[in-house]
Amino acid sequence: MKKSRTEAFTDAVIAIVMTILVLEFPHVHGSTFADLIVLKDIFPAYVISFIFLVIYWSNHHHISQIIDKVSGQTLWWNNAFIFLITLLPFTTNWLGDNIWAHDPEILYAALFLLANLTWLCMIKNLVKVNAHNACVT
Repeated sequence: MKKSRTEAFTDAVIAIVMTILVLEFPHVHGSTFADLIVLKDIFPAYVISFIFLVIYWSNHHHISQIIDKVSGQTLWWNNAFIFLITLLPFTTNWLGDNIWAHDPEILYAALFLLANLTWLCMIKNLVKVNAHNACVT
């Protein structure tokens, strides 16, 4: 199976998730820098989420450069990974609205843990599917 469709789809989803992250910011009512104080809780969570998305996108880009093909199982792992990162705007917003509450922190961290475990499973599958490629193994 060719990798180009998977690569393009994942790129598009990550770009959309990045856009939704910033659209979830609360509206700033006012025209001074002091009015930006409403962003004080959400902004750190946004920065962390954005950085992780950039890392995920960069890793996906680099692995796509060295693999030749993907399998059906790879697609399922990739879709599970995408599903998890599409939850990032929700968890980021919930964390930003409840910065000192434990449940949002736990869910936010669990989401990253699950996304990373899913990524690891996808990479293991890609190594198996591309075992013929010396760059992958």
